[in-house]
Amino acid sequence: MFFLFRLKETISRSSRGVLLFFALLCMTWASVPSFAAAAEETGKKDGEVGDAQKEPADKEKREAEEKSRQKDSADKEKKDGEAGDAQKEPDDKEKKKSEVRDLRVDSVLVSVNGQGITLLDVLLETSGEEIRLANMYSGERLYSETEKLRRKVIEEIIVRKLVYEEYKRHPFPIERQHVDRYMDVLASSMGNGSRLGLEKKARSLGTNLDELRDKIREKIAVDVLMSEFCFRPAFVTPKEVYEYYRNNPKNWTEPEKLSLDLLLIAKKGGRSKDMPEELCGRIRKEISAIKTESDFRNLVQAYSDAPGAEQGGNTGFVEKDKLRPEFAPVLKDAKTGEIKGPVETLEGYYFIRVGEILPEKKVPFEQASEKIRLLLEAQRREKAQQKYAEQLKAGAVIRYYY
Repeated sequence: MFFLFRLKETISRSSRGVLLFFALLCMTWASVPSFAAAAEETGKKDGEVGDAQKEPADKEKREAEEKSRQKDSADKEKKDGEAGDAQKEPDDKEKKKSEVRDLRVDSVLVSVNGQGITLLDVLLETSGEEIRLANMYSGERLYSETEKLRRKVIEEIIVRKLVYEEYKRHPFPIERQHVDRYMDVLASSMGNGSRLGLEKKARSLGTNLDELRDKIREKIAVDVLMSEFCFRPAFVTPKEVYEYYRNNPKNWTEPEKLSLDLLLIAKKGGRSKDMPEELCGRIRKEISAIKTESDFRNLVQAYSDAPGAEQGGNTGFVEKDKLRPEFAPVLKDAKTGEIKGPVETLEGYYFIRVGEILPEKKVPFEQASEKIRLLLEAQRREKAQQKYAEQLKAGAVIRYYY
């Protein structure tokens, strides 16, 4: 059983003491006679008459003053409230973000029939894509895209957990070579390309290689069952392929794309030891002598603080109209092999090498047909998978903790 919240109310002795003092103070104040009540009752008649004539005028004056004070007080409270709300909203937003970002890797995000899905389970599948997102976006956009990715993967893992229960009821052997192939993929994305690096990374995340192998076996078993139930019925005819191409011309105009290599000098906590401008000046001099792509990637490995620096900082191809807003104006007229920078961002300074440029082009049907077939098959598989997932979820107990 998991619990999201535990509410505990306590009243301290000091709090009770304050309340008692306040009550005594009120009682004491109530027993003090007012100044008006203490006025001498033996005043002269003409004075009493004068006071009686003066009282209505004074009363009206006091009422007017009181209304004015109340209005001023209400206006002030309204302004203070608006300012407080305006300040509270970003504070609450930042607090929520901080809570999400401060999650431990063993934090349970979801339980499926009593089995937990942890942040580590998610990161094992999103790490490669998160590196790409970190190279494309920053700030609020980066946070939003990463959250969207992780939520999508969580739903996929939930389905796999349920499918894996089906596998355990009817198990089949999984060859070690398939597990080793997945381990090599993880080593490439999380372990600097080596099993030893992956083992160190696993230990830092609170797990080990044996647990990773178990998770990989689970993934393979699920992939096989999903293929059996959802992938086989996804047959697409040539007519359907051509009709899709004809009805969606914009989908088959490829936008201009750039392949980029990134070198990041972080403003704080990086290899520059909090002297990024000085290191940027040194790198600018070294860049003037660069002649090849490998020369720049050597610089990336030596100086960069960006994710994926060990692999040379390559981002793969990025559509030009989806570049980070800081990069777009700098790369507007960039040529292949050209190095731009340093480009300042919130996190630091980037040197950007343009590896390759793919111009915009219309894809002929002969080239697009295979992609369309795969796309339509994927859509049908996804539809079949959603139906299968709904059937499995209907009989499961699923709880979310985020």
